[in-house]
Amino acid sequence: MPDDSTPKPEENPPANRPSEDLPPPPPKPMPLPKPDGFGDINRASQLTKEQIKAEKKRKKKERRHPKDGYQPLKEKKSCSGAGCLFLFVLLIFLPVGGAALWVNHLKTEFTDNQGYSWITIREKNLVTAPEEKTAYLGAQVLYEAPETHAEVAFIGGSWWLSGTFHEKVSFRGGQLTLEPGSRFLKGLDVEAAKFIDNGAEITGELTGRIMQQEVAK
Repeated sequence: MPDDSTPKPEENPPANRPSEDLPPPPPKPMPLPKPDGFGDINRASQLTKEQIKAEKKRKKKERRHPKDGYQPLKEKKSCSGAGCLFLFVLLIFLPVGGAALWVNHLKTEFTDNQGYSWITIREKNLVTAPEEKTAYLGAQVLYEAPETHAEVAFIGGSWWLSGTFHEKVSFRGGQLTLEPGSRFLKGLDVEAAKFIDNGAEITGELTGRIMQQEVAK
């Protein structure tokens, strides 16, 4: 009598099952977008150039108005440009020796290089105009000559200028104040910590560098 306990072979093993009985295959991974320029050297190089151009334009737009603090009224290449203003700023933090260095520097510039006479003023008022190119050194001086026909430079702490100037005027120092009605017909070159215009007429060119500017309204 046959033994019924012997296991019978499976009628449909997995290898022989129909395809509809098998689970579906897993989906393919979705392709992710590549970042701009990835894998493309030319594209990446182009993006870098565009970024550099955009950065230059941004910096150009952020530049302040020429008359803002520490900005040039007009760029100059001579010693009377940023170098002289820098020396003046230094003398604020240095003892007497620093001020002497600054004065000697300007004296050499105006006398040896530009042919000015050099005069030290100890009075508070100056009413006589020079007859030749002259550089005045003073602490706090009001210049009130009615007519000035020679080139003149004012150097020192604080100067107030009035009258009509028919030739170029220069200033190097702490504060320059233009009095109401003063006239500058051949230009004004200013290197100052503070520049105050109380209603002057400047028909020539205004050049130089200033830290702070006030204009009467």
